[in-house]
Amino acid sequence: MTGINSVTSYVVEDGIAVVTLDSPPVNALGHQVRLGIAAGLDRAFADTGIDAVVLICGGRTFFAGADINEFGKPLASPVLREIAVQMEGANKPVVAAIHGTALGGGLETALACHWRIAVPTARLGLPEVKLGILAGAGGTQRLPRLVGAAKALDMVVSGEPIDAKEAFELGLVDALADGDLRADAILFARAVAQQEGALRRVRAMPAAQASATLFTDFRAANAERLKGFEAPEASIRCIEAATVEDFDEGMRIERSLFEGLVTSAQCAAQRYIFFAEREAAKVPGLVKGVTGPSGDMVGFIGADEIKALIDAAGIEIVPPRADILVLDGEGTPDSENAVAIRLAPSPAKLMEFLKHPGLSDGALASALALAKRLELASVVTLSGDRFIGQRMADQLARTVRDCVGDGLPEADLRATADAFGIAIAPAGGAPEIGRPLEGDAAQGVIERLLAPLINEGAHMLEEGAAARASDIDIACVKSGLFKAYLGGPLFQAGQLGLFRIIDTLIEHQQRWGDAHGPSRLLERVAGNETARHECKGMTYG
Repeated sequence: MTGINSVTSYVVEDGIAVVTLDSPPVNALGHQVRLGIAAGLDRAFADTGIDAVVLICGGRTFFAGADINEFGKPLASPVLREIAVQMEGANKPVVAAIHGTALGGGLETALACHWRIAVPTARLGLPEVKLGILAGAGGTQRLPRLVGAAKALDMVVSGEPIDAKEAFELGLVDALADGDLRADAILFARAVAQQEGALRRVRAMPAAQASATLFTDFRAANAERLKGFEAPEASIRCIEAATVEDFDEGMRIERSLFEGLVTSAQCAAQRYIFFAEREAAKVPGLVKGVTGPSGDMVGFIGADEIKALIDAAGIEIVPPRADILVLDGEGTPDSENAVAIRLAPSPAKLMEFLKHPGLSDGALASALALAKRLELASVVTLSGDRFIGQRMADQLARTVRDCVGDGLPEADLRATADAFGIAIAPAGGAPEIGRPLEGDAAQGVIERLLAPLINEGAHMLEEGAAARASDIDIACVKSGLFKAYLGGPLFQAGQLGLFRIIDTLIEHQQRWGDAHGPSRLLERVAGNETARHECKGMTYG
């Protein structure tokens, strides 16, 4: 075995070159990993004694995607598109051996290989749409050529992965390993190297087939879910191109649309939410690595919705001798293992917790683990007796009442907010269909809605109820108040500018009293011309 660089090893077994990448924790496709892939392939392609190449990863997963430390930065060569060209121009077949997850650039790398073998438990997908971008290294052009346009639409526009068994049935994976992945991949590579058509290039396959109405029907069926998001429509256009254009033209379209998205405000907001969700689970003062009750048994007092969710996850519900006692709703429970929980209304993906003074670190750690097990985002309110998300929802409702009281029709207000990406529930009964305002009128209404929310968030930061501004934004986005492409109210403060927010709040103060005026935190940050970094810190967490 020889080392190519710090994350790449190279070994030859009876004419098969095995290039192994091992860059913990998830083999992200950072620069050293890309250099290792390219160098390993070069060595194998130049060696006349090599019949085929196996590309495999050490650790717990295949390439799980891009290196998040490179997000938003220019990438050093080789980039994935260059590696794909290198593989497709090879004089011997390359086999991707997949375990764990092959996501984003990881799946795009596998798609550029000539063949793919995976363990049955592996998962494969292109989740870039969730970051406000699209698969920009050929994923939108190669995937539909293998699985068809209809399935590619489902995978790319939802961003959800599929398991290896389904991938095998679709033709995305060519073989399933039934034992040791490395050994099976070597055997598979040796077999394909000896057959005609060993250099099977996805780019050379015919354009993907699609029915005459596939894209029209898909847009219509998903119009409400995708409304306002730019990346899904761009992804649809790319897959559409894969059905009518040659590969190179499809790649040109994909690249053009990718470059338009990657610098967009929506991409910035969705990247922010991506990082913010991970930060929200890091509770100040909670000792790292602390463990508490297992959470396998949960005591329950509260609404049936949370109970049903916990029960569906296979977690035993008992009182009174439970690992965690779940209290649905606000309050300050006495027991050190009693965690007050708020589950945002369905179909939201948020579980909130109140950290009361007597709550043990172990119980809170277990509660956070419970949310993760339920595949929910989590936000912890550090002080007071009202959840962050509930406070923001209540503030939005108050502002809506003020606007309606001033004569703005509720239906038009709701339609204007909806067009922007803020959800306002109807006051009651069947909602009246309104017409969105336009131009300056719409902008004025949006700022009037945003300003009190930003102010309420600033109050929570002052009080210590929220650990960081991004926690407040996560609560708003994951509870469904804000679309992800907005980033949340405090992210929007940075887009609008705090001085405009302050001016709006002063107008409110003059009309309705001091309680509506700007918080001290907003005034301090906005009023200090030299504190731009502080402003950014408040806005982005």
